[in-house]
Order: sequence, then structure tokens, then C-alpha cells
Amino acid sequence: MNSSDRDRLIGAARILLLADGYDSVTLEAAAVRAELPPGAALGLFAHRDDLVVAALDAHWSALKQHLERAFDPTLAPLDRLRRFFDAIYAFQEAQWSSIGCVVGCLLLRVGSAASRMGEAPRRRAAERLDELHVYVEAALRDAQERGQIRAGDLRAMAWTLIQYVEGALGMARIQNDLRTLQGMMENSLEFLGAQPPLLRN
Repeated sequence: MNSSDRDRLIGAARILLLADGYDSVTLEAAAVRAELPPGAALGLFAHRDDLVVAALDAHWSALKQHLERAFDPTLAPLDRLRRFFDAIYAFQEAQWSSIGCVVGCLLLRVGSAASRMGEAPRRRAAERLDELHVYVEAALRDAQERGQIRAGDLRAMAWTLIQYVEGALGMARIQNDLRTLQGMMENSLEFLGAQPPLLRN
């Protein structure tokens, strides 16, 4: 077994997670999806949750590239948020074209589904959401310092914004309708108390 096989298994597990969720990922299912022998994953992953965590890490690695671009500190803070929301919609649209459904947030889906039985995936999902919070809070801090949003507890405001995004993605998945994601930036600016000229942009 080589690193290429490992990467194929991780990629297959990620696709299974996006399409059908945590329960769909077994070592055998990932091997079949990766077009490897059914027992191929046993020599690389001791438990299916080890594979799930590896798939989450691969997903986050790809997502982080978009976050780094969206939350570039040289950009105006509200432009960072707009690029963040644009990236969310673009990803969901791409997955719709590929898989045929709204996939929502993989971190939320895996973290909530694995909360009882899979401590490692739940913990990893929580860690990644903490990382996302750092990006969002930094943008809000800069916006607050510029007087572009209301005063308030930045940590709480950033978490509330993330919770709104997660809820919007969850509802879009339930309704299987990308249109429900439209207006996230405008709704967020309302919550943040952005000045009227900023709301119109």
C-alpha cells in the first residue's frame, strides 16, 4: 500500500461524507469508492474514525486556501466578509453541480452526527470551527475599529455570525435549495449594525 492509495481513500471518504454523511463512511465503502480492494484501508487506518478525521483534515486544507484569500488582512474588513460569503455560495454551487444536492457544512454535519459515537471527528470539527472563528473575529475587530459595525463583544458576535452561517447552510441542505443562501451578507450586516451606506453595497 502506498501514499497514493492513502490519498485515494481519503478523497473517497471525503466524497462519501459530502454526499451521504458520517454514517456512510466505512473502511470498506471508502475502499470500494476509491476502486481499491475492499480490505485495502485496514492497513492504513485502524478505525473508520481515523479515516473520517483524515478526510476532514483534507477538506479543511482545501477550504483554508479559500479562507486565506477571503480574509486577506490587506482587504477592507467588510470586503473580507463578502468574499467569505461568496466563497461559501461558490462551493455549494460547485458541489450541487457535482453531487446533485446541497451539501451544507461538512464540519457541522460530521461534528453533530459523530457527537456520541465518534469523539475524534467531533473534536476535530470543533477545532476547525475554532480556527474559522479566528478569521471572522479578526475581520469584525477591524470593522469595529473603523466604526463600520456596532460596538459589542467581538468573540460573541463572531460566534453568532458563524452560527447564522451554519444554520443557513443546514436549512439550505434540508430544503435542498441554494437560493436560501442568497442574502447572507446583507443579513449579516444588519446583525452587525453596519452603517446604511454599507448595507446598500
